[in-house]
Amino acid sequence: MPTIPVSCNGNIIKSVNDFEYLGVKLDLCPTFNNNVNYLNGKSIGKIKNLNRLNPILPNNLKMTLYKTLIIPHSHTMRWSMTASV
Repeated sequence: MPTIPVSCNGNIIKSVNDFEYLGVKLDLCPTFNNNVNYLNGKSIGKIKNLNRLNPILPNNLKMTLYKTLIIPHSHTMRWSMTASV
């Protein structure tokens, strides 16, 4: 895809294919595939860490960690997937 050179005070601003803004991956195509893959990777890493701590954590703490660490990513993923349809 051709890009238009952009400059500010004589400095050329580099063009990128994707970037993260407020926890959301944005790319040139409005399909949000990069965002879904990115959030999926973050969620899997957190689930693995929770699973590793499973034997030593009480159930109420595991539920609190799940609600604060994983559910927000799943809601964002769901929004990204419906926005790309």
